[in-house]
Amino acid sequence: MKSWVRKLGKKGMKLCLVLPLIFSMNWMGYAMPHTEPGPISMPELERYYSDSELQTLIREIAEAAHQAIEVAAGEAARVATLAGLEREATAQVKAKESLLRMIELEGTLVEERAAFRRKTIKVSLLTFLGGFAVGLVGMAMTTGGR
Repeated sequence: MKSWVRKLGKKGMKLCLVLPLIFSMNWMGYAMPHTEPGPISMPELERYYSDSELQTLIREIAEAAHQAIEVAAGEAARVATLAGLEREATAQVKAKESLLRMIELEGTLVEERAAFRRKTIKVSLLTFLGGFAVGLVGMAMTTGGR
């Protein structure tokens, strides 16, 4: 018997314990008495409507349904309009931010161009004066050496 238990292992032993419980649970379900369903409708509460009453009732229900549909359509249109306005407002805010950023960058660019021009003029003037000085010194050396 020990070899049989070893072959089953822990999972097999659990299975041997659980299977009989499962089968006993199913048998208990069959032993329960059947219950009868209650009556679907009670004759004393039933009322018979004439054709004109039914048509009036159907008309009233249809009118109420049409009104509910109109209200729902109005609400849906209002929500869609508000969502569109919100998207448009967000787009306008982003456009204004982009425009302000572009104006700021344009101002920075104008300032940098002016600074570049000033530096270019200074370098050109220094180069000219330096060349003029070198030319004067060179002339003085050539004429002074005679």
